[in-house]
Amino acid sequence: MTISQTLLLLGNPRIGKSAFLNAVLAKAGYKGKANFESGLSFGGGLTQVLQQFEYKGVRYADTPGLADPTIAEKAAKEIEMGLKLGGSFTIVFFVKQINGMIVCEDMTTITSVLNSIDVPITYGVVVNQVSENVMKALQIPQNKLKAESQIQMAVKKTSKEHNQPEIWFEGSDGSEPGEWVPSEGLFNFVETLPQTIIPAEKVSEVKQANKAEAQDMQNYLDAMTNVFQLQLTEMKNQNRVLMDQMQQQNANFEKEREIMKQMIQNMPKPSAGMSRSDMEAMMKKNVPEPQGGCFPGDAIVQTLSGNVKLCNVQLGDYIRVSANDSKFERVIGWYDFFPAASRGFTVLAFADGSKASLTPNHMLFASVSQNVDSLVAHQAANVKPGMFVASVNSAVPIQVTSVTEETRLGIFSPVVFGDKVVVDGILMSAYAKPSAFVDVEISDVWVHTLCHAGSLPIRMSLSVSTSTEKQSSSLVSWMLPAIKSIVGGSVKGATSLVA
Repeated sequence: MTISQTLLLLGNPRIGKSAFLNAVLAKAGYKGKANFESGLSFGGGLTQVLQQFEYKGVRYADTPGLADPTIAEKAAKEIEMGLKLGGSFTIVFFVKQINGMIVCEDMTTITSVLNSIDVPITYGVVVNQVSENVMKALQIPQNKLKAESQIQMAVKKTSKEHNQPEIWFEGSDGSEPGEWVPSEGLFNFVETLPQTIIPAEKVSEVKQANKAEAQDMQNYLDAMTNVFQLQLTEMKNQNRVLMDQMQQQNANFEKEREIMKQMIQNMPKPSAGMSRSDMEAMMKKNVPEPQGGCFPGDAIVQTLSGNVKLCNVQLGDYIRVSANDSKFERVIGWYDFFPAASRGFTVLAFADGSKASLTPNHMLFASVSQNVDSLVAHQAANVKPGMFVASVNSAVPIQVTSVTEETRLGIFSPVVFGDKVVVDGILMSAYAKPSAFVDVEISDVWVHTLCHAGSLPIRMSLSVSTSTEKQSSSLVSWMLPAIKSIVGGSVKGATSLVA
């Protein structure tokens, strides 16, 4: 049978490589006896030589660990043999961490292997057996980015140029070696890693790090540990400040609610005594749900676990909200959530070949100039070829080359606490001009500002909510329609300010 690819796992003993390969085979449908020996070992690792198994056109390969002192020289040759199998590889390093810091011998193993490969490769790093406390800390985006940067900076110590690694943190389930059940997220991570071609002649001798190199890596990791501790102290201080801010926000919430009551009373259409059912009926008439301003279900957002379709985003996921840095915010609700609805979307094509889809009244940041400081909110309907937008894939704004229309499935608009989201790699506003007021003449910049101010009660309410539902029914039936009408009324009322 022709081998289409090789899944090659590398790492030191007792880190779960063999157990993971057995689990991958079982998931692929293999029902035979486990092919990779795993479990408790005393002294050296169980894997002593390059182990291979072929199933359904895929070669699964496990390698011994360089850090095993009893077989270090032999292990280096076995790893070299694995890399010289040739063809298309999915390469994954398994490493351990202690108190959030990667073990030195694991990092030297990675650099030793990378130094033996003479072509740039893409690879993954799985930080396995992460403690529960560390996994909780990694839920905070800044912590996760710092942990990833530790690995990314360490692998730059290689003498060869390779792509930055994709990184996955796998929590410990408390099981004994050999009994570990990998998470579904880890399976998906490895399955979606890009494959890389490594010609056998481009692999040189794998050399174990000498004492000087190992000490250099240890010194680096020690320095990172000190920085990590300082950052941890700083985060605790920031948390205290954040708690004070939240208390102040809660104190201000009652004031905001009184302002909202006054705004509702001053709306042109509804009367001050209108019931919830009357308000809902009015909004169904004026703002049909399937005409919300938002994105299609297959639009792509970046989460902490990688790129996913917007229709698969879960409440509580963190999504990217900045183009020029990796800032993430938690999805706390949905302004619109209609998986089965279809409608027309504006499709913007860009000079780099990418595309982004959004409703005509949804806003993104664009300009006629490539100066990033000139980017301001525009409805998609007002964006023309030749204009520029902010992209996560470019240090400078990229040019719009065409604007077309397509009918797509799904209508989704996530709520974050800030005013921006990144969708299809493009920096977007979190808001659309209310559909019932789309013909009102007012600057899109004003619309973005008014929407962000008017949605404060929703964002404050959802940010402290413990609901795990996709969308709160009370929010759909009352608060969201009221906010849409209030913002629409504000848009209409603000016309005189810019006329």
